[in-house]
Amino acid sequence: MISKCPYFSPENSKILIILGKIVQVISAKLPFAAAIVLVFCLSLCISKDVIGEEHEHGSSATGLDLVIPIEMSMIPCGSLAARAQDFNRTKVRLSDADYDGSPLWFFEIVAKNSSNSDKIITLKTESGPKAAITVPANTAFPMRFRTASFTPDSGWAVYYLNLPATTSDYQLIVWSSRIIIQQTLATKTRIQIPLFGRPLDPHQYNWAIYSEGPPVWPRVTSSAASGVWEELGHSRRWKKEGNMYADLAPGACWTFEAVLQVTDEGKNPNYCTLWNETTNQQVASSEVSNTKSTYTLHYADFPDNTAQFTDGHEFGIRTKGYASNPPRVADARLYVRLTNLSKVQIIYTVGYEDVVYAKQERFNDYSRVLIDVAKFSHPKFYFESFGSSNDDQQVLFLRDDGMNDSGVEGKDILESGISFMSNQMVRKRVGPIPLTGARRYDVHCPASPKNVSSRTNWLIIEVQRSTPSVSF
Repeated sequence: MISKCPYFSPENSKILIILGKIVQVISAKLPFAAAIVLVFCLSLCISKDVIGEEHEHGSSATGLDLVIPIEMSMIPCGSLAARAQDFNRTKVRLSDADYDGSPLWFFEIVAKNSSNSDKIITLKTESGPKAAITVPANTAFPMRFRTASFTPDSGWAVYYLNLPATTSDYQLIVWSSRIIIQQTLATKTRIQIPLFGRPLDPHQYNWAIYSEGPPVWPRVTSSAASGVWEELGHSRRWKKEGNMYADLAPGACWTFEAVLQVTDEGKNPNYCTLWNETTNQQVASSEVSNTKSTYTLHYADFPDNTAQFTDGHEFGIRTKGYASNPPRVADARLYVRLTNLSKVQIIYTVGYEDVVYAKQERFNDYSRVLIDVAKFSHPKFYFESFGSSNDDQQVLFLRDDGMNDSGVEGKDILESGISFMSNQMVRKRVGPIPLTGARRYDVHCPASPKNVSSRTNWLIIEVQRSTPSVSF
């Protein structure tokens, strides 16, 4: 009878065991009717405690609280003097139907503006402007900005950036751009896994200056050998951990997405695919291709059991093209759609791909994020990087910037220190690490005797339901 009580779920098995023992004791000393009344009162009190504790920690038995980032570009966007620009290479494809739990959508950037007048950066879809951020004149250093919530398009829509003209080229630079989706008591969601860094060593090239193009960079293939799959020099590395996503939506719940361009439209195409780095094999169901000379978004849906998409393996991206029609890849991402939501792994990019030379210090603040711990259900936080350094000391830290949206004030989170101890690129994760309150974070690389290279700088957040402990 107690197991069918509406105040309990199968997750509360510990409570049921305790109540069963109470029933055994009191049934021997009280009349049957009195025992039933007492047990009901106890169950009601416990259920209120359970509900109260769940509410206090931002979750319930039927949903999760979470904040989802959708990265739009890790290649900086720069303004031109001649004209405003729509940045096709920042395009992402989203549907509001994938998100419940009273979702709030926000637009966020990290940018600077060296001109003498305020400049407005706009988030657009084919239906028109959706949100806008004003970057004040003479904003000399990277600063994080976020809008109030905006109303997304209904159904599938493609979102992208627009930058205004400036007096001189590249006075306005957007280093990072993202859509933020906040959900409360969510039962479904769609998570992005960003797989693309930015091209090459930032200290050998004027890496911050990119118009919509097509520019010389980002040509991201190493040799454009005709018809050969090539490893991208700035492909990130992601490990598939299937036990961190529940429940996967039925059918083709995974989507691979890439923004591609070729030199001569209509001629030899270029291709992009998800790649199983553990087996060195293509995930063939993810392959997309392009023949357009403007940056164009392509995507492929596939199921969880598709060939070579193996749990526990590491994944990156590959591209294939033809030397006669050089290919370019501006971005690549993976998405997973979840329903009956009980746990999820969320990825925030907190720092740019970077190379730091020996004995130099770097404050990597070009992708600063805001994390409010209270907006996640029972979160655990981890810091992860895919990088290399032959030094045996900790060479990379998640940095707590407090309430600062710009500047280098703050302190390293000592528990987040990463030591690669290898000249070969390796994926390293540390944690759980302690985060509190609503604070800003980026990446710090202290001066080291050896060079430090990092393609991936991720803050990973594990969110899940938690059955609270019960005490009497």
